[in-house]
Amino acid sequence: MKFEEFLVRHKVFLNALGHSKGSRTRPLESIMQMYRIVFDELCNGITDDMSIVEKLQAHPNLKALTSPLPVPEEDQEPPRKRFSAAVVRAKVVQRIRDGRDRCPVCGARLPPSYRSKDHTVKQELGGMGELENLEFTHPFCNSARDAILAKKQELSLT
Repeated sequence: MKFEEFLVRHKVFLNALGHSKGSRTRPLESIMQMYRIVFDELCNGITDDMSIVEKLQAHPNLKALTSPLPVPEEDQEPPRKRFSAAVVRAKVVQRIRDGRDRCPVCGARLPPSYRSKDHTVKQELGGMGELENLEFTHPFCNSARDAILAKKQELSLT
């Protein structure tokens, strides 16, 4: 989930790579390289965003990536009594992000447009098509549920 959270926080990177490389599949290798670096860093215990961003920017194929720098306190606007449009938009994004359902199999965010109906108790074991037995998963997680859960259990035992 840290991988997904990093990508959500730095979603501008995908746009930057897409615009810098052109259309169709040209940005694909750069995007895959970005994913590999982020994943490797997280697997190595590096969770600091700036450290990961520096590693990304050091790669020759990822020079297009820029991260918004923190605004120094003296340059920040004083607090306002009324909400700015930017604050309202940020709150909407935050509510959507925080309120998004998660797949019960893999734990990743589950967009409403990309979900599959799944039986909590399998039909073969007597599970019925009732409200209490319905859960939404990713289509892949639905079809590979047993293998994914077995792998998760295997990893937790080691």
